[in-house]
Amino acid sequence: MALSGAEIETKLSLVIDENEALERENALFQVYMERASRRVTAPAHEEEEAEAAATPKAKKKDAPKKEGPREVTLEQKTEIAQQEVEDLKEEIEMTKERSEKLLDRLLAISEECDMRTAQVKKDIYEFRRECVIGGENPRTGKIVAEKIIRYFEEKLRQKDSMVDKLKLKNQALKIQIQKLDKQLGEKEEMGEVLHAIDFDQLRIENQQYMEKIKERTKESVKLKQTAGKTVQVLNSLKGKLTALTSQSAALELQTAEKEQQLASIKDEIRRVQEEKTSAERINRASRKKQTEVKMPQVMDYVHRRVDEDEARRQVESWERKLEIARRGAGQARKQLAMQQQQQEQQPQPVM
Repeated sequence: MALSGAEIETKLSLVIDENEALERENALFQVYMERASRRVTAPAHEEEEAEAAATPKAKKKDAPKKEGPREVTLEQKTEIAQQEVEDLKEEIEMTKERSEKLLDRLLAISEECDMRTAQVKKDIYEFRRECVIGGENPRTGKIVAEKIIRYFEEKLRQKDSMVDKLKLKNQALKIQIQKLDKQLGEKEEMGEVLHAIDFDQLRIENQQYMEKIKERTKESVKLKQTAGKTVQVLNSLKGKLTALTSQSAALELQTAEKEQQLASIKDEIRRVQEEKTSAERINRASRKKQTEVKMPQVMDYVHRRVDEDEARRQVESWERKLEIARRGAGQARKQLAMQQQQQEQQPQPVM
């Protein structure tokens, strides 16, 4: 009986699904066989090596080949699946442990990098403060080499002391590790083992510590951002400080000039006060004399004014006469010069 197109498509899809399921089962069986062969091959290989070492001249006999089962039962499939699930769980746990160890190591490296970065920034700041800014000669404007040498010598002394401290700390940690190893050995000898509850407790504590580490990482990121902003603000403040320092130096020069001017003004004020005191003293003496001298009469003043006017008129007349005489003298000089010139031009008589 012929099948319709829809039935053919349905059967085809069922066959495809069945093939995919078989492929997945085959992949699962293949992985299981590879793992089983790895588990069995290592001890079998060791036993063969031991037998070969014991009887090196013995000849190998071909063992008869056993034919395996042609079909896997449902119980075997279930057992294989359970075994694969357990193996995958073990791999996941091992991967998780490796990833946790790697994460702890990376966190430790990150913290060490942060500490070194902070130390480098601190060293840069101290070098600028001690050598670049503080080591500049105010007269020449150049950096003094002795201060740089002293700075690096001090840094080397600090590093040596830090190395000594770390050596002492390392020795103390080694002693502590030896004590812990000894305690662990004693516990193992006494038969003290950790139970599942202890592992659960340790797992919970580990999770809590991981959460704390994540919080500390977030805080460190925030602190890095804050440190970056602080460095920017510090650089801007350094620029402002430099400008203010130059402005302060200019203001100090102006202040010195103003102080000199103020000192000269104070000296001048002192001299003026002395002159004022002497002038007041003279003025008082003059006033005293004026009070002692008798004032002239009005008629005397009138006569004096009349005499003064008469004298002024006489002076003006004499000045006019003097001007007329000067003009006459000038004309006479001109006439005399002309006569002398005429006499020089006349021919001299021959003797």
